[in-house]
Amino acid sequence: MKKYFVFLLISAFLISCSKDDDTPEIDPIVGTFRISTVFGDGQEYDIDACADRTTIIFEEDRKGYNDIYAQNTTNSCGITETGILTWRKGDNIYTVNSSIGLVFGSFSTTNNGTATIKDGTLSLIVFDDGISWELRYRKQ
Repeated sequence: MKKYFVFLLISAFLISCSKDDDTPEIDPIVGTFRISTVFGDGQEYDIDACADRTTIIFEEDRKGYNDIYAQNTTNSCGITETGILTWRKGDNIYTVNSSIGLVFGSFSTTNNGTATIKDGTLSLIVFDDGISWELRYRKQ
């Protein structure tokens, strides 16, 4: 009987001493997002089959990059610009800064914006030449 009691005691001890999960939670902005919708001054703009490949990638070290896709001079689709970005979070709102314009690459005058995330959709708000833009991206 003592053997069974010792066995049960050791088993209970081993089960109760499971490894604690010390894995830090990854911020929801970390990952790759692909453009889905663009609004300018409240009006929705069509995204052509090339531009809809535009992505923005956020890394855990608060850096990342954005790739702007467009038709190039040979009329083929490709990355026309890549911007290096940084991000920070404050009260569930993110501040995003890029080395190129966030709306139209080098054609844009605004390199920063604010973003929120809900249900896998990143909503990036940018003001460019007096126009309020909302760029929506879906997490991939």
